[in-house]
Amino acid sequence: MNGKPLTIMVVDDLPANLQLLGDLLRADGYRVLQFPSGPLALRAASRETPDLVLLDILMPGMDGFEVCRALRQIDELDETPILFVSAVDDLQRKIEAFRCGGVDYITKPFEKLEVLARVRTHLQLRQARFELRDQNRQLDQMVEERTLALRRVQAQAQIGGFFVDPTDRKIHWLGDAWRLLGLPDGAPISLPEQLLLVHPDDRDALEATWDAFWDAGGQHPLSMEFRISSSAGTRWLTAEVTAEHREDGSLHAARGFHQDITERKRQEQERREEQSRLVNALEAAEASTWEWNTVTDTVVFSERWAKQLGCQLGELTPAAKERWQERVHPDDVTAASENLQACLEGKAERYNAEYRIRHHRGHWLWLRTTGRALRRSATGRATLIAGIDIDVTEQREREAAISAAARRDTATGLANRLGFAEHVSRILSQSGDGTGPSAAVVYIDLDDFAAVNAGYGAEAGDSCIEQITTRLERFIGSRDDIGRVGGDEFALLLRDVQPELLPMQLMRLKQLIGEPLSHEDQRIDLTASLGASLSGSPQSTTDAERLLRQADHAMYQAKLKGKNRHCVFDNAVEDSKRRKFQILEDIARGLRNGEFRLHYQPKIYMPTGALIGFEALIRWQHPERGLLPPADFIPVLGNHTLAVDLQDWVIGEAMDQLLDWDSRGFYTSLSINVDGVNLHDPGFPEKLRGALKRRGSVDPERLELEILETSAMEDMPFVSEQLKQLRDTGFKLSLDDFGAGYSSMTFLKWLPVQVIKIDQSFVRELLETPDNAMIIQSIMGLSRSFRRDVLAEGVESALHGRLVMELGCEMGQGYAIARPMPPEMIPAWRDAWRVPSEWCHCRPLDTLMINGLLAELDFRSRINEGSTRHSTLWTWLSSPEVRQRIADKGLESLLSALPTRREHANQDREQLGVLLDNLFELRQEATHG
Repeated sequence: MNGKPLTIMVVDDLPANLQLLGDLLRADGYRVLQFPSGPLALRAASRETPDLVLLDILMPGMDGFEVCRALRQIDELDETPILFVSAVDDLQRKIEAFRCGGVDYITKPFEKLEVLARVRTHLQLRQARFELRDQNRQLDQMVEERTLALRRVQAQAQIGGFFVDPTDRKIHWLGDAWRLLGLPDGAPISLPEQLLLVHPDDRDALEATWDAFWDAGGQHPLSMEFRISSSAGTRWLTAEVTAEHREDGSLHAARGFHQDITERKRQEQERREEQSRLVNALEAAEASTWEWNTVTDTVVFSERWAKQLGCQLGELTPAAKERWQERVHPDDVTAASENLQACLEGKAERYNAEYRIRHHRGHWLWLRTTGRALRRSATGRATLIAGIDIDVTEQREREAAISAAARRDTATGLANRLGFAEHVSRILSQSGDGTGPSAAVVYIDLDDFAAVNAGYGAEAGDSCIEQITTRLERFIGSRDDIGRVGGDEFALLLRDVQPELLPMQLMRLKQLIGEPLSHEDQRIDLTASLGASLSGSPQSTTDAERLLRQADHAMYQAKLKGKNRHCVFDNAVEDSKRRKFQILEDIARGLRNGEFRLHYQPKIYMPTGALIGFEALIRWQHPERGLLPPADFIPVLGNHTLAVDLQDWVIGEAMDQLLDWDSRGFYTSLSINVDGVNLHDPGFPEKLRGALKRRGSVDPERLELEILETSAMEDMPFVSEQLKQLRDTGFKLSLDDFGAGYSSMTFLKWLPVQVIKIDQSFVRELLETPDNAMIIQSIMGLSRSFRRDVLAEGVESALHGRLVMELGCEMGQGYAIARPMPPEMIPAWRDAWRVPSEWCHCRPLDTLMINGLLAELDFRSRINEGSTRHSTLWTWLSSPEVRQRIADKGLESLLSALPTRREHANQDREQLGVLLDNLFELRQEATHG
């Protein structure tokens, strides 16, 4: 045997026998336990069960028989083989040995091979018994499991088996079959007792069926459905019985089963009721049925289907899909077939369509069909489709009549708005790609028509409408092209319109409507406002409803202009409005998404290059168009509320930037542009104070508010009071783009600003427009009179800076200093910034030298034009005052280097530039020594 060695217990009072048997068994691979007495062996056996015992009979104190009986009392040893080994060869002793539980008897002296053979045999028998017992146990368990499974299946299927003994004709139940009849237990019952449980209406039939079964000796199976009545209600059972015969042909037993079919009976009843309802519904709806086998391409129609088409059922043969399609209206074949194909291919579960089909007499019927696939192939393609058809011709005709009525004005018979729009749409669709002649929709509104009803009565109003209708029909020549789209509103369709002649047509139409009307000898005068919209132009639309709306909009514009006028819808204007609206929506989205940025442009004290502060300038990081300057979106805002939201964002962002710089040890100031919407908001000062309070440590003196001249013009006293509140809070105020308006001196008088910012156009164009220098000089004079600081915007080059410094302006801002930049670039600019050397030596000029500067600018502009012929520079240089002031500073050499007044300035521009630089140095030296 495989595995660990088997254990054999040897019990013998003679040591020689113990030794002999132990050696013999160990040599054969067994594990041996040796004991010289019975008590020792019993104690050991209770702790460890041996696989076999060799037991001597004659032992002192406790002989082998007693030991055997004691071993059999131990549960684990009741089947352990016990072999007696004894020198006594006595029959009675042998009988006693087997009686007390021994299985074999070996007589001493013994043969070793015999002992080993008997030991092996009994161990094998023992093992065989164990295996047989395990197999029996497994079989018992399997039978039990199968029985339980069968009972579960029977319970689930509500089936129960039974057999009937023909001698006493009692029913014996198999399993829980008795429960189906509502019996209290599984005791056998007689057939009469069963009949008592059956519904009275089914007893006779069941009894007769059983009698026939017995009379025929069970030669014919019994099959019967019947009801069982109990306190739980009535249930339906079916009984199936077959006979079991002996070899001599006599009836041995009847075996069968009962099954509860109550649910099946209920479903059958529901199906019958549903079928009845369906038949009634089909009758009530006068619906016909059809069934199409797609494999054989045969269609089965009901008789009603044939009657709907005015023919006999036999006339439809051969019935196939192609024959059906031949009868369908050509305009409906595609739609009806596409729906059917979708159901056929499994893309749609049902088939629904409405189509026209030709009646036997030639006219058309409208059918509404509904069907579904009853069977499909493995690929999902329908192999059988069935459905019903309902004649909806009358319904369609009623709908058409109602639809026509819904598209007509009942008073005039003209098309209403819906009908007119559909008519225009049809006409436009017939014009092809829109490259042909234009059409125009004209919207007419009778001015003050309510006054006619009020003054002359409703009958007069109706009469006026009729007369206007007649005139419009006479004007346009087709009643179909006229619509009454409101009580006193009409619409016309003008075909083949030449756009340039449309205003003349509208004028004639307006004059025609304006001719006097009459009612009961009363004269009634009416005028009309007209609006028109053209189709056929690149910017126009072919959507009839939109053309109507555009014409209506144009008519409204005519009303606003004073009535009795006409207007033509301008697509370009409307497109501009739509673009503006789209930009406003994008700005709102950009604010929500955090797309706006502030860039910062430095302001400098030019003589030393010292940083004064920064101006915060808004930019838009558009997700599609990239970084946009304010000119691309600020003008669109106007007085829109988004301007307030954007201003609030700029203010908060600028204040936060100041706090961030402060935290980094960079202390400076910021200026913010304030638009007119916020400037005229009474709550603006308080809003700014609230923004300061929320941030705590922002110093208002380091925030400068820049006000546009044009923003303050609307209500100067109110704006002045607003600015005083802001100044009292601590904000610094400046007037931006100064000089570009018309009342600059008035602004300085009314507005409490500390800084004037010269409009950048004056500075940028100094070299091309010398008169700008005189404007800047005037601004400087005003600033000194009103004690205002001045900053020049537009300092684009070192020369621009030098010129404005000579005119007296020492603060500047522009590309010569830095372009607007994001905050992260400012440290690098600050480290790299160096003031141009000529600025360091530049000072404001006196009156005489300013005249020289003006002459120089005139000369520069002449150079740019290609001639210096009429420059005033020679006049200034030749004047006695100049000669007296700068005669010793190289005046003569400068004059000799300049071209004469009669010559063109054809010298090298670079050479002339050097001469002009010398003139600058001469002028500075003459002024400041």
